[in-house]
Amino acid sequence: MKNVSQDIIDKEEGTKRQPAELYHMWYEGFHWRYTSGDVAIEYEGYTYEPAYIKRGPVTFDIKLDSNTLALGIPKVNQLIAEFIATIPVALIWISVHKIHRDGIEYGTTSVFMGQVKGVLFKGLEASVSCVGFEHFLGQVVPRYRYGILCQHTLFDPLTCGRDGLSEDDYKITAQITGISSSGLVLTSEAFASQEDKYYTQGKLLFGSYRTMLTAHSGSTVTLRYKMANLSVGDVVQVVAGCYGTRAACDSKFNNLDNCFNFEDIPRDNPTAWIGA
Repeated sequence: MKNVSQDIIDKEEGTKRQPAELYHMWYEGFHWRYTSGDVAIEYEGYTYEPAYIKRGPVTFDIKLDSNTLALGIPKVNQLIAEFIATIPVALIWISVHKIHRDGIEYGTTSVFMGQVKGVLFKGLEASVSCVGFEHFLGQVVPRYRYGILCQHTLFDPLTCGRDGLSEDDYKITAQITGISSSGLVLTSEAFASQEDKYYTQGKLLFGSYRTMLTAHSGSTVTLRYKMANLSVGDVVQVVAGCYGTRAACDSKFNNLDNCFNFEDIPRDNPTAWIGA
């Protein structure tokens, strides 16, 4: 039988445990860290701020293919504000770990690792449904298909931008001088530096917020989703958009070698003909 030192016995008898959970959520380089504890917790150089978060049990589906997790978070939480303002299309990762504040040096125990699947708002609380990482391992990877429009992602270094096409070369900084009552139409003289529709289907960046631009005319652009924290006088960045056509790829981006559309395929489907 192994003997336990008196130092370890004293430490075990004197500890209060103080269990807490650490929540880490992130996407596209932006991170949010919270703890269920009543005070902030410093762990591995990061600060986890106290937050009211209700967590359900980690459950498996009937085939035991993936685990799921449900969280309840107040709308005033910064992460939920991201959803309200921008409905981000990028996948948000989440990890949940248990920790004892009296034993931080011993590390944490993993509870859940996955991604946010959806958010449902009810009253003052947002119900966040999460799915385990193994769920994505079972998804079918989409293949390229013949289509009239280019299927590459604009500025993707592996496809559209593999010859050096860079987002930074098609990005400008603008100070907002007007916001419509709907919050969707922004005004800045900087937008007028390019012809109409130049920024249509592009994107607007503001801190950790980003959204698609659905229209551009003169000194105004129209957002797909409202940005709750954006005010007159704020500085944003806007990036050019692409229609996916051969003409736009050639004249706007001089990138025809990497255009992946098939504008010359027949548009008349003979299998749909009736009679003949």
